[in-house]
Amino acid sequence: PIIAQILILLLPAYVFTVLSFPQASTAEQMREIGIRRLRAEYLFFLIFTAFFAISTSFALNMIFGGVNTAAKGFTILGAFRAGEQEFSISSPYLIATYALIPAFVEEFAFRGVIYRSLSGARSHSALIISSVIYALFFFSPAQIPEAIAVGVLLCFALRTTGSLVSCM
Repeated sequence: PIIAQILILLLPAYVFTVLSFPQASTAEQMREIGIRRLRAEYLFFLIFTAFFAISTSFALNMIFGGVNTAAKGFTILGAFRAGEQEFSISSPYLIATYALIPAFVEEFAFRGVIYRSLSGARSHSALIISSVIYALFFFSPAQIPEAIAVGVLLCFALRTTGSLVSCM
């Protein structure tokens, strides 16, 4: 999953960034797409946004059938409990694979590159387009409403704070 995300999302997003700002240094390119320090004054806003995103995500999953507790497929909890069975997957690997790397890669690609490059003239259109592209990336019809809602909230967080770190 790590290599796939890097090849599918991060590499093209990075190439786009380098080609879009050829004269800029790497630090200037990162600042241009929104990777900058998050100011402490946004902490309450981000806590509220995260709570709202999780609540919205859960509700939309229930409404559109994305949550299926009877499924026998892979679950994060099942992977963490894998040590109780015959094999074990390390927790740091799971955290990196399913939390840290996707947070960086997806936000860099969808909010940092796609949203920022579209947000010039019409920021509302950019918000919708980048959120829909983000939702389609999951290849699951049941997750599309949830992913669009979360994408809109993450774009709103980026627009409010000015920092891509808030989305990550």
